[in-house]
Amino acid sequence: MPIQSIDYVPGRVVYSRATGITTVPELLEAVHYFEDQARQTSAPLLHVISDLRQARQMPTLHELVAMNVPQNEKLGWMLIVGSNKFFHFISSVLAGMFKTRFRYYETLEQAIAFLQSVDESLPDLQAPEYRQHINPFLAEV
Repeated sequence: MPIQSIDYVPGRVVYSRATGITTVPELLEAVHYFEDQARQTSAPLLHVISDLRQARQMPTLHELVAMNVPQNEKLGWMLIVGSNKFFHFISSVLAGMFKTRFRYYETLEQAIAFLQSVDESLPDLQAPEYRQHINPFLAEV
């Protein structure tokens, strides 16, 4: 299934969720979406929360390294949510390669708390007007 991405806080935070088996083309599509959002925002940084809790398989490290992922200075923190140790390892390696601001958390609440602590200009991410955007996705987790 493709990666689904929505605005958590429009122009500031994107929430994406991968389920099942994720392919390289799906991952590239998500990355291009993040880049487009970063280019279009007037905010200094666009943060991404990627929820991998329902992902079962990601591309191999070899496939990921071969991806041509341009860097964008407006991409802020990339926060991965999940408990899969292999995904954690792969994400850490890629973050180092692509020089990305990166953290890995087991829960969405931990990721949100971190993001609130590092970017004080964000609104309250727990506020209903923002949580409502991602609640339909969370009901399926």
